Amino acid sequence: MPNIEVRIRASEQVLTIAVSNGFIEQMHFIRLTERISHLSKASSPMEVYIERLQELKRSGHASGGLGIYRIAAEGGFTVKAEASENVTVVTAERSVAVGDGS
Repeated sequence: MPNIEVRIRASEQVLTIAVSNGFIEQMHFIRLTERISHLSKASSPMEVYIERLQELKRSGHASGGLGIYRIAAEGGFTVKAEASENVTVVTAERSVAVGDGS
């Protein structure tokens, strides 16, 4: 069973969630980083999320990839991924204002 670690840090300005997991297959990591790159270049993460939903609906057999898009689109997080020899770390970060309910 893979060793999964979740770290949550919150300050008055930033909320950071980092998930570490055993290294995933290279092809899966490449797809993950491509999705994150697509999100970072998009003018609207919600548009990218909706585009992915439409792709899944059209293909009928494709699956996956929604989680990263939802984190960015619905949660307002910036997402990044890093990999070392045996660990993949996905980090989501967003600004928060004290007392705004975010």
